[in-house]
Amino acid sequence: MAYAAGLWHDLGKYSCAWQDRLALLEVGHSAQHVDHKGAGTRLAASQHLIPAALAIVGHHGGLRSIADLKDVAAADGHDDQAVLANARADCIETTLGATLPDHAHDPIGLETFTRFVFSALVDADSLDTAQHFGQQPTAALTDIADLAQRFAERRADAFAGRAASNVDDVRKAVLASSINAAATKPGMFRLAVPTGGGKTISAMSFALEHCRAHQLDRVIVAVPYISITQQTASVYRSLLNSDDDVADVVLEHHSRVGDTADSFVRQLAVENWDSRVVVTTTVQLFKSLFASKRSSMRKVHRLARSVIVLDEVQALPLNMLVPILDMLKRLVDNYGATVVLSTATQPEFWALREFESLEVTDIAPPVRDLSEQLRRVRFTWRTNPQPSLADVGAELAAQSQVLAIVNTTGDAATLATELTEAGAEALHLSSRLCPAHRQWVINEVRRRLASGADVRLVATQLVEAGVDFDFPTVWRALAPADSMLQAAGRANREGRGEILGEVVLFDPADGHCPAGSYRTARDQAKLLFGPGKADPDDLAVLATYYRELYERLRVADDRAGVQEARHAVDFETAAKRFTMIDDGTVAVVVAPAVESMAAEWIDPHRLDEALAVLARLERADPTVATRDFRLLQSYSVDLMPRSALARSGSMAELRPDLYIWNGKYDPLLGLVADYAAEEYVL
Repeated sequence: MAYAAGLWHDLGKYSCAWQDRLALLEVGHSAQHVDHKGAGTRLAASQHLIPAALAIVGHHGGLRSIADLKDVAAADGHDDQAVLANARADCIETTLGATLPDHAHDPIGLETFTRFVFSALVDADSLDTAQHFGQQPTAALTDIADLAQRFAERRADAFAGRAASNVDDVRKAVLASSINAAATKPGMFRLAVPTGGGKTISAMSFALEHCRAHQLDRVIVAVPYISITQQTASVYRSLLNSDDDVADVVLEHHSRVGDTADSFVRQLAVENWDSRVVVTTTVQLFKSLFASKRSSMRKVHRLARSVIVLDEVQALPLNMLVPILDMLKRLVDNYGATVVLSTATQPEFWALREFESLEVTDIAPPVRDLSEQLRRVRFTWRTNPQPSLADVGAELAAQSQVLAIVNTTGDAATLATELTEAGAEALHLSSRLCPAHRQWVINEVRRRLASGADVRLVATQLVEAGVDFDFPTVWRALAPADSMLQAAGRANREGRGEILGEVVLFDPADGHCPAGSYRTARDQAKLLFGPGKADPDDLAVLATYYRELYERLRVADDRAGVQEARHAVDFETAAKRFTMIDDGTVAVVVAPAVESMAAEWIDPHRLDEALAVLARLERADPTVATRDFRLLQSYSVDLMPRSALARSGSMAELRPDLYIWNGKYDPLLGLVADYAAEEYVL
């Protein structure tokens, strides 16, 4: 099918009209547009090769819907016979035997298969064009069996140099189970390991050994946040890269890399994931799978015969679970992929129709046994009476090393302020801080923890996944169950000593909680967990929590209508309806607000570069490129909603969705704006 699409996609160029157009352009004349997609589309449709026909008609503008074929079929094809006569010997007769695979006979199966055919076509088309213009489009990839061996050797060396802790035996058991499970046939796997159990290393060990055992092509690791992407990619590079490799073994792809790639080959790999190991975000992964534009879909065919590790899988958006789970099942059943669901808090996906009959293999030892062995904390509850944020601040001020996590940026700012007013030094971490500031805070917290210095950190859920802090005490405002468990993973993480870490779960009387599914999940957690009920690590109650939450949110109903659009084979509508995040934010550049600050976290050279880009934007310099905007990211904050910001009077619009912040940037709290605390979760 893909071969037919490749040979037929430019069939219209065999027409005299197209050749005449080329001749005119060659001598500098203007020439009218000549359709070159219609002839191939009509030929594919006449042979009932619908995926090839859809791919051909959309190979420049993107996939639209099956209705496109009716429009093309009705168009004037008076040159088709001449085109076919000219092309027959080259590329017609050899591909007339293409057929539709069994799994593509239902509408969503057809829609999914079309995505793979389209991806193969547009990637090949782009590679061919690059080669025509003298660019070498591919680099030799290191053999994946060699990578598996390299990872095993370096992993052993890394473990040998680590300080002993009480959780080492558990990590070794999880690793051994992961390696043993790699021989199991490709399919759906679970890696359910409590926080601190070594999922990052064990998941890659399984993935590489699984590829080696079953001759699979690559490993794709998807994580929920960019900060984890960068951290995970760094870990894997240290264990996989070699000076002998032609190209970087580990390809990192998220919204902050791509057009800054240092070579054409690397840039191309970002576009089509032509690498042995890819570390990306879940947003990038599923955006590609449900997209309609060629730029996003070039990489889709790389998912076939790959190991796809979904880390922190509990963070998948509940309103998109139905299309996500359906797509994952199809990848496993029909495209030779292995999917690994990795998490410390395994959701009850098998309670939903899409997964209810799907066979699954557990990689790690029974999670209940691991939970007992990895028990490093005790939970205490402060819910009746409800403390105020000022009460909490006073108690935190009396402790030397403590982390407090609340549900909104406004509450984080309030609690950090209460701490300082109580006479204690505080650090603060939320999305009100620009990335350069946030990274400095993370490094400073780790430095103080390692040295035994005082450190009191107030944060949002930004720290709950992938930021490996190890505090003796953690306070967590009541939240969805998985968030409370993730917070507990920041307490006594290494399990050193006999004393358990303390996790205080509190319900602030003056606290806020974001509306929508987050608040619904928080309320569901309050029904099942608490004093006299269960702690969040009770696995049986946790399973009940997920099942009842799915019912409350009507997850099974696919209320966004993504599956409805896919059933209609309407790619544009499916892409519009599939949204991983509520992206109503605008980027606000705080560089002018921090220019006069004397702060350790400011890199003067990088700040000067960002200010220079701003100056060019203000004078409408047309040469400002996408890579220049990357320079602004270290000193930008994403905020919402636009209306509240507009009322602040502290921002000036440079272009749509990009503003300069002329208001206050506080050394502790970051950007200070007058907007409602309850509107923000991060």
